[in-house]
Amino acid sequence: MRTHQRGQVVFLTVCVCAAGLASVPGCQTQGGGGAAQFPAEIIVWEDPESGNQGSPIRDANNDPERFVVVGTNGRVQFVQDSSVCTDCMTEGATIDLGEGNLIDIRFGVGVVGDDVRRPFLVDRTYGTFVQLVEEGGGIIFQPTDTPFEEPNDRTDDMAKAAGSEANPTITSTGARTAPLCGLLGAMMPLTVLALLGLRLLRRR
Repeated sequence: MRTHQRGQVVFLTVCVCAAGLASVPGCQTQGGGGAAQFPAEIIVWEDPESGNQGSPIRDANNDPERFVVVGTNGRVQFVQDSSVCTDCMTEGATIDLGEGNLIDIRFGVGVVGDDVRRPFLVDRTYGTFVQLVEEGGGIIFQPTDTPFEEPNDRTDDMAKAAGSEANPTITSTGARTAPLCGLLGAMMPLTVLALLGLRLLRRR
């Protein structure tokens, strides 16, 4: 095959590859079986009793590595697997899971771990701690049998929104798209292939 013909074949190959790459999304984020919008700003919660503040909301295990944060857009982010709850929204200090299932954000002391007052996930109906459980490739809220307090009274310990702060999990947990996601990620291989095709054509 002559050099001119080889150049034409290479050029056509490059065009086909570029077209195929152009039809592929740059990247996808995790969460809920589809793209998730990680909140850039999260709510800082205040304890109505002590005035202490914090943004991580722990579950029944009082595990510093297993918690959720709430974005100023109402979205709940599971820090455990860096995903976003796609079927729940937060209004005030209450997470609405739909169909009447509500989870309150309340300040108190966990039954395990330390004795620090902090925000916890509490089932509205039963007044019990809520556990974050991995199921079906995601995270679900699961009420436990452990009472948050006795007697149950949410009127004096419901968290209050005290402001917002930048979401620290975007950089600390990798809950973000890769550096070359989106338009830049899609254009990079196209540019490389185009330059390669021009270089080969000039060698005719």
